[in-house]
Amino acid sequence: KSAFVDFPRLLRTLRSDHHTGFIRLFSGSSTGVLLFRDGELVDAEAGDDGAAHGEEAFTIFRRGMDTGDGLIDVVELDSDTVTSVARLLTGPPLFAGLLARFVNFPALLEYLAEERLDGSVIVVGGTETGVILLKQGSVLAAYTAGSRVPLTSTDAVAALATERPARIEVRGDDSSRGGIDAEAVLSRPS
Repeated sequence: KSAFVDFPRLLRTLRSDHHTGFIRLFSGSSTGVLLFRDGELVDAEAGDDGAAHGEEAFTIFRRGMDTGDGLIDVVELDSDTVTSVARLLTGPPLFAGLLARFVNFPALLEYLAEERLDGSVIVVGGTETGVILLKQGSVLAAYTAGSRVPLTSTDAVAALATERPARIEVRGDDSSRGGIDAEAVLSRPS
């Protein structure tokens, strides 16, 4: 429960422990995520439907922590997965709104492998959403909303692409984004 957590101290501890992973906050109807690589805050997502990113999202996350009503999870991940999730959150769309019924999904994945894409493929099906994280075109992990255990097989996400209303988005890498200076943001009045 966030009411029992000294948020600045938690951030300092994660930094000194070189934490790689994320903190997730569930507060009412909103969710926020802070991504860390080797103790450094690399990105944040928060707000309605994850609309805010970067420092703005960090500030929203902090306010959610300050209310004391939220539940937090601290999860450890490998560095490649954290990098891929950051790309998923902030990478520029390369292909957006593709109607899946017109896309040869295996051929799309083959093309992205040939292009050695660092990024993600998001499939919003009729029943749930699936994500494939790519590193240099190779599948790093695949997830669906119903099974958040990382898989190396893309079968579950490919199955979503066969649903009639499914849409596909491919996101690339935004290397222009830097990390978030958590200490500077925390020193500002909330």
